[in-house]
Amino acid sequence: METKDRASRVAVLTALRDAIDIAIDNDREDLTADLKELSEVFGVKSIDIELPNGDKVATASLTLSEPKPFVNNEKEFLDWVEANYPTELVRNVRSSFQKALFEKAERLDSAEAVNPKTGEIIAGVLFSEGGKEKLTVRFKKTGRELVADAFNRGELETIIRSVGLAELPSPTHNVEYLPNENLGDSPANDQAVEPQPSGALGG
Repeated sequence: METKDRASRVAVLTALRDAIDIAIDNDREDLTADLKELSEVFGVKSIDIELPNGDKVATASLTLSEPKPFVNNEKEFLDWVEANYPTELVRNVRSSFQKALFEKAERLDSAEAVNPKTGEIIAGVLFSEGGKEKLTVRFKKTGRELVADAFNRGELETIIRSVGLAELPSPTHNVEYLPNENLGDSPANDQAVEPQPSGALGG
């Protein structure tokens, strides 16, 4: 693959990924509302997700989250742990202080970091080696729109078809996927499809 072709592929797939992420978020909200309504009106607890050709690829359902403890008063919790389990306390540096300190720190030839305000070496801190190249893709003002237009005109078919399922990121969201008996335990891609309810509304 030529460098210019690879660059085009990276730009196109990045734009598509961002667009798909937005579409998934929106569709997930709508699907959650649909499932709530199906449950309240018809008692349907889950729906089969089908491809346009009718192949069932997954099952979607809403589950109730279990109550879990969380810390709502850091000081009271720390005092309680200190009084009851003092060996379980760990000291931490405030992240905002560390960020400000590191932004102003100066580098010695030994890679040690110096606090310019005091001239003291910051114990336990070293500078990493710089100068390493990293790829950055920046779209022009209308770059994403141009990609979208080309996609809608069918001009990106070669790039799209070159993407295998193994290259697609695994979706991460709050809808729990139940294994389909015909597909095993692998989660399915949750791109927007027309959901068909099972059970009372089964099609």
